[in-house]
Order: sequence, then C-alpha cells, then structure tokens
Amino acid sequence: MNTTTKRGPRPLAVNLAVIILLVSFGVSLAPLLTSAEWREPFVYVKYGSEIVMLLLPLWFIFRGKNWARWLLVAFAFAGFCGRLPQLIGQLHEHSVWWIVSYRLYSLIEWVALVALFLPSSSRWFRGNREAVAA
Repeated sequence: MNTTTKRGPRPLAVNLAVIILLVSFGVSLAPLLTSAEWREPFVYVKYGSEIVMLLLPLWFIFRGKNWARWLLVAFAFAGFCGRLPQLIGQLHEHSVWWIVSYRLYSLIEWVALVALFLPSSSRWFRGNREAVAA
C-alpha cells in the first residue's frame, strides 16, 4: 500500500504561514528563555517540551501532513481559552500600547492559521498537484 501522495510545490500561503508562526513563536519564547533560571533541571524539561510542542506541528505542516494543521488550530484554541481569563483579569494592569500590540500579535498569528486553510493550501494538503495556483 503506497501511502505517499504526489504533491506539487508547496503553496506560498503555506510557506508564509510557517515562517510567520516560527517568528511569532521565537519572539514569544525569546524573553522567557533569556530570563529562565537555567540552573534548575526542570527548566530544561519545561522549555524543551514547549519548543517540541510548538515546532513539531510546524514540521509536519511543512511536510504536508493535513492532521498537523488541525492540531495547530487545536493548540491555538486551547491556548486562547486558557489565557483569556488571565488576560481579562490583568487588563487593567497593562497600558493601551501593550493591549494594542497584543491584539496585533494575535491577529498576525490568526492570519497565519487562516492561510493554512486557504483553498490552495487545502488542495496541497490533500495531495492535489494543481494546488500552486495561489
């Protein structure tokens, strides 16, 4: 049984989405990694598992696995639902600039997720060779 599908080149929307998500993950993790207490052994486990949880779905998306984009959406939804009460509780503690930049940052991530579900991306994930149209 041949489980490989013949795919054309990766659509631009998928490439841009992966790049945007990699940059956004890096930007969000960089301050945490620089301020972590690296003498504690559990810090390696904590941040190592976070990096794997963020990069593994992107790797499989890059390789054309359809289930990986759905997994990434589930991670994003769970992260949003998990952080929403904390964000609402701390809303009065942040400046207007912080709130605007947070919303802009979230919008960029959602645009990248939507790009993974554009028609050309969906056709490519399903293995259709004519997916490069957009």
